[in-house]
Amino acid sequence: MVALFDQMASKYGMLPSEVLNRATTFDAQVHLCSETYVNREKRRAQGEDIADTYSQAEAEFILRRAQ
Repeated sequence: MVALFDQMASKYGMLPSEVLNRATTFDAQVHLCSETYVNREKRRAQGEDIADTYSQAEAEFILRRAQ
């Protein structure tokens, strides 16, 4: 959790205590999703396998649920 506050503070130019006082759980969720997306795109650009995030069964479940 401390790393999350530190990352958000660095990204948004705030002190970690400001993030702790001002950020909501939605802010944290958006930040985590953004970081995950950026990391996956970096891995894909480097030619790494990004399909290892989910097992085949999990991916099929997500796909069926979205249809």
